[in-house]
Parts: sequence; structure tokens; C-alpha cells
Amino acid sequence: MDDTRRKALITLIVAAIPGYLGLAGVGHAYLRQWRRSIVWFLLGIGSAVALIFYYVEDPAAIEVTDPAAVPIEVTIPLLVIITLSVLDAFFLAISLGREQKEELAREEAGEDVQAAPNCPNCRKEVDPELDFCPWCTIEFEQPPEEEKPTSQNELEK
Repeated sequence: MDDTRRKALITLIVAAIPGYLGLAGVGHAYLRQWRRSIVWFLLGIGSAVALIFYYVEDPAAIEVTDPAAVPIEVTIPLLVIITLSVLDAFFLAISLGREQKEELAREEAGEDVQAAPNCPNCRKEVDPELDFCPWCTIEFEQPPEEEKPTSQNELEK
């Protein structure tokens, strides 16, 4: 089993076990995709709270340890959200593994590929012709322009 498949399988296990216990986003945290992990976690918790308050007359009466106490109108959407979170983490692990393999193959082949520069703030690729990052809008420091000759004598030199 190659590294990509192994990491994808571990991600699937790490995401599924806590996921089906109600914690979405754990697989993304394993992959160190922090923003995605937080978004999935908040989506799962927020959906659970909203659905419980909408479908249950007395939310305080629900026992957390008794899954049968939670109405099916709440359970099914939460299972869908958690399943989507697990699948997203799994396919993200595969995608990241392929990118790493391609990068290693390029390095081994000795290709001198000019990679686009990255923003020093958010680390995303930016257009080298821009003087700001389109993702986080930070302005880049401009390199000092070379002094332009101003007199005719300096132009002749």
C-alpha cells in the first residue's frame, strides 16, 4: 500500500469514528486543514443545535446517551452532514497525496519549473505582476526601483 492510500485510509478511520459520535471535521484536523476542520465542526454542531430546537419541544429533556430520544428529523440530516465531512476528508487526503507525488516526481526529474510566488501572509499563489495578494489583500513591498539617469551625460554613459 503506497503512502497516499495509507494516509487516505487513516484519514477515513480518523474522520469516521469521531464523526459518527457527533464530531465532524476531525479528519480535516488530522490533515492539518484547520479552517476546513473548523467549518465542518461548526456546521455539524450548529446544525444539531438548530434542528434540535426546531423539532424538539423540550430540548432539555433529551438524553445525550440515548440516541432513540433524538427524532429522525434531526438524525438523518446530521448523518448526511457527517458523511459529507468524512468523504471530503477522504478525498482531500487523496488529492494532497497526489500533489505530493507529482511534486516529488518533478524534483526527481530535475525539472526547473518556475512556481508562482506565494503570498508571505496567506501562502496562496499570487500573480507575479500584481503588487497585492488577491486572496488576503495585503500589499507587497515593492523592490526599490533602479535610479534612472536624469541628465544627458548620464544617459551617454
